[in-house]
Amino acid sequence: MSKSKKANYDNKTVKLWRQDRKLYKTLHGYSDRVYALAFSSDGKTIASASTDKTAILWNLDLALDLDELLSYGCHWVRDYLDRNPNGQKEQAVCLPE
Repeated sequence: MSKSKKANYDNKTVKLWRQDRKLYKTLHGYSDRVYALAFSSDGKTIASASTDKTAILWNLDLALDLDELLSYGCHWVRDYLDRNPNGQKEQAVCLPE
């Protein structure tokens, strides 16, 4: 899956990618293929679903350092900014100086 946030699913895992296309983090927890992935409106949670009939809500504050993710580039947070009620205001962090 290559989503706008540079996160995807691959078989039984959810993978987060840096903007330079290097793997940042792999999230494990499924016994079968992952088929769906979405970010919460506040950007703190990823919801994923698997054909093993389970869904996992990944708490990004616990799974990884969101500030570190943000530092890798705004492409990672496009989905977050689009869905967050304050997204238009917060997009200023992604504008060139």
